Amino acid sequence: MKKYLKNIALFLLFLFLYFLPALFFKTDKNYYNSLAKPFFAPKPIIFSFCWAILYVIFSIILVKILKKEYREGLVIMGINYFISFFFNFFFFVKQNLFLSFCDSFLCFCSGLLLFLYFMKKERYLAFSVTPYLLWTAFASVLMCSIYFLN
Repeated sequence: MKKYLKNIALFLLFLFLYFLPALFFKTDKNYYNSLAKPFFAPKPIIFSFCWAILYVIFSIILVKILKKEYREGLVIMGINYFISFFFNFFFFVKQNLFLSFCDSFLCFCSGLLLFLYFMKKERYLAFSVTPYLLWTAFASVLMCSIYFLN
């Protein structure tokens, strides 16, 4: 029972950490709405929904890899977290579309490294990173498109 409570506490802590950037860097819907966007740009609510799901997945992965002591995986996830932490800052605070694109692309790259790392360790963890890879690939294409349209 104590073990399960520890895992739940860790999960909630990680989930809180993933939502932390939203507390520091407020989303400016007016800025987003003012931008020229490609036809495939989703509504803002889709972003929130997808990121929430991805944060839950990554929080579960973190709890799993802490048990296995995959230090390299933790380092890659830490780097990924650091990179993704600043997207809202670049996009909404600085309103710098180029840095926002770079950040999105680096999120994809670190997600790919994580996928490749887990393919060697635990394939199910690698496949649980797949939704993140797909979303960050899409986000990178979207940010590149927004950058060139504006």
